[in-house]
Amino acid sequence: MIKTRSSQHELLYYGPEIERTFIRIRKEQRKIQVDLEFNLEKLFEEERQVHNQSVQYQQKTDTHLQNIDNQIGTICTSLSNFETQLAELVSPKVKSREVEKEIEVISKDKISDEN
Repeated sequence: MIKTRSSQHELLYYGPEIERTFIRIRKEQRKIQVDLEFNLEKLFEEERQVHNQSVQYQQKTDTHLQNIDNQIGTICTSLSNFETQLAELVSPKVKSREVEKEIEVISKDKISDEN
């Protein structure tokens, strides 16, 4: 039998049926508590996995963006070099005689003869 005290400190006795009900309720409460703890741990583990995946994805994204920045820098450098070379070829400061030495001029007659 289960003995309890009421608010007036009287000792109360419950019969076997109520005692079995209390025991069943306590077992159910323990099972619910175990299930809750298990589910919380599972939730925390999944949250850690999602966080780790997010960090890995961010690192990959940062690496890809850095590679794109490097490629854009290389393209800009090449374009700048090309613009400099082009400017040197068409610059009025360059003597026309120097340009003629660097560029082979093919007359229309030579092009016609080759065809």
